[in-house]
Amino acid sequence: MEILNIVTFFILGLLFGSFMNVLVYRVPRDQGVVIKRSHCPNCGNLIKWYQNVPLFSYLALGGKCASCGKKISLRYPLIELITGLLFLAVYLKFGFEWVTLKYLIFVFVCLVCAFTDIDTALDKNNFETGVIPMVYPFLGVICALGFAIYEGRFTESLAAAAAGFLVLFIPAVIYFAIRKIEGMGEGDFYLFAMIGAFTGLESIPFILTVSAFSGVIVGIIAITVTKDKRYPLPFAPMLCFGGIGYIFFDKYLNIYNINFF
Repeated sequence: MEILNIVTFFILGLLFGSFMNVLVYRVPRDQGVVIKRSHCPNCGNLIKWYQNVPLFSYLALGGKCASCGKKISLRYPLIELITGLLFLAVYLKFGFEWVTLKYLIFVFVCLVCAFTDIDTALDKNNFETGVIPMVYPFLGVICALGFAIYEGRFTESLAAAAAGFLVLFIPAVIYFAIRKIEGMGEGDFYLFAMIGAFTGLESIPFILTVSAFSGVIVGIIAITVTKDKRYPLPFAPMLCFGGIGYIFFDKYLNIYNINFF
């Protein structure tokens, strides 16, 4: 039974990762998500269902389009694999419990925000900087508050959402007032609010520290590669890295067992 659950959650993650690929590309470009069938971005030919099996079709096709032979971006199988592994990790961490659903939703929303931010940041033909569609963090906050009501921690969840928003919003306002340029996108404020709503007030310091530290490391690498000191670095992946890391290691991090409410 355990093996069956492991396989099921991994495959479930692959399926949601495949759907995430659709969301990452189409939503910020205002393209249809449900009606429009999957097609090759190079030749435009529709992809048959058996050529669209998450991860396995990529391997079977040798990473190339079956119609035109154009190489398929490695991004697609990587997103599917990462989602599959994280869904499996959530199950292994929390078991077959209701809280597993909560964190599967959390992981999915985090990943779709992070990958969309990266994809749009790299697409300089259509976007100046990375974009996080507001629908994702808003829906995430609603889900988090719904779970919080069930858990009897609605006030804390709401306060954590506010704290996550303000801890990025206030420095961004000060930075803009001094430098007259934006230092962080609006989507990041709402994303951190969503993360806080799921993970609670006690998570904010850890996630902020991890996000800032990883942002510095990635920023140094980006500046070194691009030679551009003002390269607009997408911050959503760092926030999500900290948030997802927290749900797996929270019991080791809350060493003082802080309880705000």
